[in-house]
Amino acid sequence: MAAKLSGECIECQTPQIKKMVESREKTLHKKNSQEGIRGEQRFTSTKNDPTVAGAAFFALPDPPPILLAVLAPLLALSIYFGQALNPTPAITLLNTMAVSSPTYHELLTNGKPTAVEFWAAWCPDCRESAPTVYRSLYGRDDLNLLSINADEASARALIDYFGVDAIPQINFVDGEGSVSDHVIIGSVRDERELEREVGRLVANRNKFGNDEVDGNWREFLERLEKKT
Repeated sequence: MAAKLSGECIECQTPQIKKMVESREKTLHKKNSQEGIRGEQRFTSTKNDPTVAGAAFFALPDPPPILLAVLAPLLALSIYFGQALNPTPAITLLNTMAVSSPTYHELLTNGKPTAVEFWAAWCPDCRESAPTVYRSLYGRDDLNLLSINADEASARALIDYFGVDAIPQINFVDGEGSVSDHVIIGSVRDERELEREVGRLVANRNKFGNDEVDGNWREFLERLEKKT
């Protein structure tokens, strides 16, 4: 009887027990899943946080101010001497000045005096002069630098206009189109010579023109502009 009663009890309670077990398992599974997701989020957040990730390896202390004060001038000196010992090649400077030259229209309209430099890549004196010319004449706000590669076919008209028979040669034209009678021919090492001539041009003191130059500079530029 007891066995029968026990059997009846187990039989009648089995569905309830199953439901309780299944409910318990679902609850545990859900809890474990949520904890797993939160753990993955924490791991991903930590992995993508450079401050936390770096801290896992090492943390660099901030350098003391006195160290920065010592290192800054040393770095500046190293850059200076590096450039002095490894200067920009002369042909690079010449090409830079040539491609940066103003157009004929700009020469006609901006009212600035102009330095016209003639050079060639094969010319030793041209290459020797390049750093001086670059430092003195290139990139100035008060001067046009027309740098002409004498080997190019397009240079022929300017070569004939200024009567160039030796290079390097630098001619100067004031803001009103008068050509200076002062011409620099040969290697240029002294920046002061260029500065003096440019100073006179900028101050509009070169207004006498050059008898050896045939024709007006502005008219000549206008003819060149029409051909381009």
